Amino acid sequence: MANVAHNQISHAVKYGAGHFHPDPAVADLEHQMAALTQRIELQEKQAANLQHFVIDEGIWHTNDVRSWQQPQEMTSGRALKVSVSLRSVDANKDYNIRVKVYTSRIDKTGFTVHADSWSNTQLYPAGVSWVVIGQ
Repeated sequence: MANVAHNQISHAVKYGAGHFHPDPAVADLEHQMAALTQRIELQEKQAANLQHFVIDEGIWHTNDVRSWQQPQEMTSGRALKVSVSLRSVDANKDYNIRVKVYTSRIDKTGFTVHADSWSNTQLYPAGVSWVVIGQ
């Protein structure tokens, strides 16, 4: 009988006094169910926030659009986070190759992609990849 009392006391300490079942197996299941319920509620809140994110990607090429501007569909929420990288370049081999790719005028309606060269660089076409993340 003393063993049962000891188990009840250890469960009271482990799970909170006054919040346990006399049967240790049932008390363990109650505790696991409460913890699982809390995790599910937290994941539901996190999932609700993820539904507002927009992730997009694409390719832009100077041969396609010489104005260096390719507006994207309007997104709702905050301004976009845009990452660009040089995808391809064709330049005169007899000169230095200097190319800078970047974005400007980033807002909820789109952005402008630039592929700039300077000095004696003779840039023919250049390709730029982009990834957009926003809310």
